[in-house]
Amino acid sequence: MTHVDETRAGALRQCVGRMETSIEALESIADPNARGLARNLLESALDLHAIALAKVLTICQEAENGELLIRNLLADPYVGAVVLLHGLHPQDAEARLRSKLAEMRPHWGVRGFRVELAHIDQTAARVRVTVSATAGHEANKTLALEIEQVLTDAAPDLDRIVVEVSDKSVQTLAFVPSNSSKVHANDCDSQTA
Repeated sequence: MTHVDETRAGALRQCVGRMETSIEALESIADPNARGLARNLLESALDLHAIALAKVLTICQEAENGELLIRNLLADPYVGAVVLLHGLHPQDAEARLRSKLAEMRPHWGVRGFRVELAHIDQTAARVRVTVSATAGHEANKTLALEIEQVLTDAAPDLDRIVVEVSDKSVQTLAFVPSNSSKVHANDCDSQTA
């Protein structure tokens, strides 16, 4: 991931965080009529955006090189996030994770790591990281954090992504996307097995 990509992903996470904070504040409005009106306004705006976005995707699909155009649009983190928000993404979480793992495989492989999707369901994914003998322990921890962030960006609709590092000198690490409840490594084994 380049510096520009990291900056954009960070900006996207901040935007989503502001939205979550605003939704929480909206829910705390004491006046039920005001709260209902604000919620209705927000839902109406989102519905309008979803309808327009669906039409844009349809127009792109029908255009010459439409598949390529859609693929390029969805590769953009902002566009991909909005398409996902509205439930219009043509790929499910598993396909997006497999695609991201394939994209990152050469980058991580050069550093002595192999990352494989071990399990996925509607709410969680588990990946296994195999560490070569040439990779250092500091790199293991750094890579585990990197993997968690890259995969969360690819599938933010999952509640949790568990990263298992096979090197016995490193504990199995469980990472939770910022938009989820806490989960511990022990919980993940029973929930995603």
